Amino acid sequence: MNDFYNILGISNQADIAEITTAYRKLAKMYHPDKTHGHSDKFKEISQAYSVLHDPQKRHAYDQQRRTDHDHDYQEHTFKVPSNNTIFNNLFAHFFTEESATASFDSNRKPTPSSPPSPPSPPLNTSPPSDHSDRSSHSDHSTVPTIIEKVVVNIQDVYNGCITSVKYNRNLICHICYGKGLTPSSQQQCQQCHGHKVISSPNTVEIQIKPGMNEQFKIHFENLGHEEPDKIAGDLMVELSIHNNSRFEIIGSNLKIHENITLKEALNGVSRELRFIDGNMIRIMTPKGQVVNTQQPVIYRGSGLPIYSENDPIVYGDLYIQYNIVLPTKLSNKIKKQITDLIE
Repeated sequence: MNDFYNILGISNQADIAEITTAYRKLAKMYHPDKTHGHSDKFKEISQAYSVLHDPQKRHAYDQQRRTDHDHDYQEHTFKVPSNNTIFNNLFAHFFTEESATASFDSNRKPTPSSPPSPPSPPLNTSPPSDHSDRSSHSDHSTVPTIIEKVVVNIQDVYNGCITSVKYNRNLICHICYGKGLTPSSQQQCQQCHGHKVISSPNTVEIQIKPGMNEQFKIHFENLGHEEPDKIAGDLMVELSIHNNSRFEIIGSNLKIHENITLKEALNGVSRELRFIDGNMIRIMTPKGQVVNTQQPVIYRGSGLPIYSENDPIVYGDLYIQYNIVLPTKLSNKIKKQITDLIE
């Protein structure tokens, strides 16, 4: 009997997410359309996945594996079709451009006692909606949302980035399928100890787009806790910005206090300033014009990007507040020159 766990390189305690990740990695490597693809190896990988990602097939396989019956498992229980259609469909499900960016189907059905195979988590950057198709179900059929925070720095808010969040979620036990009792003996399940679910670590990749600011919420459907006969809960990730720069964040605007000399205050400022993206920008005031330290100088469109799902990126403003640093000592000659200048 083929060792499906060994084929995918995972332990027999692996959860659905681990099984899916292992399959995707190997399928990319051995798909027949690849330069170094291997048709037979790809069939073997796909067969292992088709069994292990299905809770009922996996349970039957595990039982047969434990009792070590010498059946022709591939031929009689999980026979592979002679054509490659099933494998091509599996591959297309995971690797087409559409599946990489698609949102979850909002017309979801309640989770059966045997847990379904969750899709690979998409990079969902849409703000959560207050209206959901869940309203068609009774409140008791949903599971509370998991709320996690992710800390990003101001450079990530300006440029955008991809980060990840690690959290724990309850998954329906793959041994008793959420019954709390083993199917064979009707004794308390030794895997979940009768709790019907097992706590499992999970990691989700998140695309931070330019302009997503403090407390921006990113919504992932079905990636929260699972409970038998209920809709799987959601995951809500809230952004928290770590400002590691000199710039003060005011909404989508930036403000900075810049010290200047008395000479610059009287004759005008022209200097370079390192911006949050690492580039140098030049700040200037009209030459020969006294700098007004009571009002900031505004550079339109030089602040943070303003997030929009579809529209072109626009930027807030940059405010520079100048502070004059007076010299501690002046020679009599300089004092006289200043006095004559003022008079």
